[in-house]
Order: sequence, then structure tokens, then C-alpha cells
Amino acid sequence: MKRIYMIGIVIVLIILAGAYLFSPFSPLNKVNVNGETINLPSGYTVKNTTKNSVLISNGTNDIKIVPVTYTKDLNTSISLYKDKFSDDYNITEKKIKTKGGTEVIKDEATLKNNTITRYWFVHKKKPFYIRIEKAQKGTEEIILKLIDSM
Repeated sequence: MKRIYMIGIVIVLIILAGAYLFSPFSPLNKVNVNGETINLPSGYTVKNTTKNSVLISNGTNDIKIVPVTYTKDLNTSISLYKDKFSDDYNITEKKIKTKGGTEVIKDEATLKNNTITRYWFVHKKKPFYIRIEKAQKGTEEIILKLIDSM
């Protein structure tokens, strides 16, 4: 085979490999949290990971995904959280649903100019929460897509 054809084949293979790595099917777009695989939204990368949580970011929004390990009941988890922080923070709660039908409880804890938003939900009989500080516009839609991707 001529050398020019070999170079052309190598370039095509490199382009195909790059397309795969940046596609939604790529292993780079998935993260594992406590045995659960989560598909990352486009533009987000893993910033930090521990045994029981993962922090993903797009540069402006940091989203922390945490499975609740101290109890298996979602309502107990939320009430323990409120008991711990309600003295210092003003906590408001709202129920929403994802497109996939998962019920999510959104609470916002506000203290002066600092707002911490948590999205509580159950996946495969395990309670989880997703925590965000200073959420940007459009974050709620991204969170609901994340929950549906689990």
C-alpha cells in the first residue's frame, strides 16, 4: 500500500476515536457513585470524587451528588437535615417530578446571601440528595436530567 493511503487511514481512525470519546456513549461521560452509574450532562466534568459522593462542574456550577448512608428512609433523612439546620437557616420545601416520573423534594436553605439547594429523591430504594450552592439559571433542568439518567 502506498504511504499516503496509510497516513489517510490513520487520520480517519484518529477522527473516529475522537468522535467516540466525545459522544454520549463514551465512558468519559459516566461516573459511578456508590455503585450507581450516572450519565453526565454535556459540558460537565468530574471535579472531585470520594467513596460516597461525586462533585461535577461545568466551570460555574458545582453539583455534588451524595447517597444517604445514615438511613434508608427519605423522609427521615430530610427531617434529620431540617432538625440540624433549621435553627440557622430558613428552609423552604417544594415537590417536583422529573420527566421520568421520579418524585423529587427540593429544599432551599437560606442564610443571608448564601442559599444551599438540595434535591432529595429515591433511586432503587436508596435515598440520594444532590447539593448545589449558588445555583445558576437552568440548573434545575440539569438536575432533573441527571436524576433521570440514573
